[in-house]
Amino acid sequence: MTEGEVDLKHCFQIIHHRKIFIIGGMLLFMVIAAIIVSIVSPVYQITTMLKIGRIYLPPNSISSDSQLLEPVKLLAGVIDSGAPLKNAEQKLRGGTAHTGNMEAETFYKEDFPLIEIRCYNREPQFGFELLTEVVKTIIERHNRKYESNQKALSTLVDNLRKKIKTNEATIAAQTQHLQEIHKISNEGQEEVGVFKDDLEQLDSSTISPIELLFLQSSSLNEGTFFAQMNQVKADLQVSIEANYEKIATFQDSIVKMENRIALSLPTEIIIQPVLPEDPISPKKTLIVVIAGFMGLVFATLYVFLREYVKD
Repeated sequence: MTEGEVDLKHCFQIIHHRKIFIIGGMLLFMVIAAIIVSIVSPVYQITTMLKIGRIYLPPNSISSDSQLLEPVKLLAGVIDSGAPLKNAEQKLRGGTAHTGNMEAETFYKEDFPLIEIRCYNREPQFGFELLTEVVKTIIERHNRKYESNQKALSTLVDNLRKKIKTNEATIAAQTQHLQEIHKISNEGQEEVGVFKDDLEQLDSSTISPIELLFLQSSSLNEGTFFAQMNQVKADLQVSIEANYEKIATFQDSIVKMENRIALSLPTEIIIQPVLPEDPISPKKTLIVVIAGFMGLVFATLYVFLREYVKD
């Protein structure tokens, strides 16, 4: 038999001889751990998750085309600072002693910013109320910004529709004016044609030179007048076409605004907070098992140390 086998056999003999002491030490550690964890107040965790809303700003805004209702990293930092928790405690219980804490974690899912908020408290009902109050405050703040943006976009849409009506009324008036000018021009040209025919058939020997000059001048003035009327008609036609283009531009802007309204989303709760039934700490079973293992180790080491000193 080798020396190693002898030593190992001796170790087992020592453990067997002192097994009651070793088991007692293990049980002692377990009892002490059980007493401690029974004294320590349990901590409960209440969790919720929010999807942060996004708004689309009016065109030509100084800032970016779209933005979150609140930067998710900034919101997480504010929650981790404890300020929202203190405000909620102040509102619910008038600022009693701080009995818990709150933390937040952010991540993205399918390009949507999410924030998970966890509240730790020794009173599960109070912790649930605190988390609910904090979430309510966040959503109310976000809703004010969301509704303000929606109202601004809707106002722009209403203004564009008013501009369209104004341009339509202008087009109607210009079209009517153009029709009246057409009518006057057509009637006048008929009269001028008759006048020219009469003037050509007129015997110049029967009228004085002054009267003939007057008739020719009148014919020339009427030609100038109709030329001016044709210019007015051309200007009206150009103005009508320009107003139609403005209406098309306004309609395109309305479509873009309505798309921005539809794409904007408010902040919403995607995981509702639930009143917990079991605490997350202390983990009694785990602590007692670990204490028993430590008791076993320390008792065994003590036995071997004592045998070594004795030898």
